[in-house]
Amino acid sequence: MPFDNNLTLINGVALTTTLDAVATSTSYPTSAPLTRAKVVDLGASILTGSPEGTGLNGISIALICTAAVSGSHTLVAYIQASDVAGTWTDGVTIGTLEYSTGATPIASSLAPFHYVIRVQTELRYIRANLEVSGGIWNATWVVVGTHHLERL
Repeated sequence: MPFDNNLTLINGVALTTTLDAVATSTSYPTSAPLTRAKVVDLGASILTGSPEGTGLNGISIALICTAAVSGSHTLVAYIQASDVAGTWTDGVTIGTLEYSTGATPIASSLAPFHYVIRVQTELRYIRANLEVSGGIWNATWVVVGTHHLERL
């Protein structure tokens, strides 16, 4: 597999509007709400100590929903980057996982599914910002890979 648990932004959680909080730490929350979301540290440059980011080749990010979703609701997934893990005051959106171009929300009727994008940033930290509109999105993952994720 081209990814591992250390490169998981959202870890198999059943997302609801109360559990779509955005991560601000490099570890999973241990108290409520247990969002199972975390920030991934891409590391600092060994030469300068400054943020390294993804490098010029970028990285692949996959949004995976492994179970059917009942009801009529939507999900939009943004991938964000920052040089500060805790506050995200300088955070920017570097990619959007969507059903089609133009920030189209993913409808619950499309589950199960997986969408893959490739992003590039010079900022040190990345996170997933999932915006849920109603209902429960079962078994939802956002994973990072260093290789192209054509097949999961």
